Amino acid sequence: MLIYGAALEAAPGRSAELAPQLTALRDACAGATGQPWWAWAVLSGRPFGSFILSTRHDGYAQMLESAMQIGADPTFQGVASGLGGVLAHPAETTLSEIIGVSGEVGDPKPITVLTRATISGGHLTEALAWSAKALEHVTTMTGSGGVVTMSATGQMFQVTWMVGRDTAAEVDADAATL
Repeated sequence: MLIYGAALEAAPGRSAELAPQLTALRDACAGATGQPWWAWAVLSGRPFGSFILSTRHDGYAQMLESAMQIGADPTFQGVASGLGGVLAHPAETTLSEIIGVSGEVGDPKPITVLTRATISGGHLTEALAWSAKALEHVTTMTGSGGVVTMSATGQMFQVTWMVGRDTAAEVDADAATL
């Protein structure tokens, strides 16, 4: 399974304009593709005023079909045309492959914590095994399910752990436990 993301960064002073357009983009993408899309406000790890749109694909064929559907969709085109001057630059896209799952994982939770690392050196197999064990440890200690992904495009060997929670208090409790 693949996770596709598009990071949108507001131009300075324009984040209040981008936020409502993000949900319109999410809805247009979902309408064009018939699959769920999620909209996220980024609180740390990216520039202030950053947002992310994301979805999941079963594989590359579904991802390409979705891209074609979105590109041809007049609703999406209408919303996207209103972003001129609102974005700091074109959206940065990512594609990651889920390589491990721990605990119960359904639709993304309202709060998702992402932690990234880049594997270096010649020990890829060992590093990936450790990545899965690290996620299992988090699930064992906190009860939070999650996924570990590896970059499918862009920077090679980038690993991301994604753990979702319903409330910030749960995130605080997980951090205290770990």
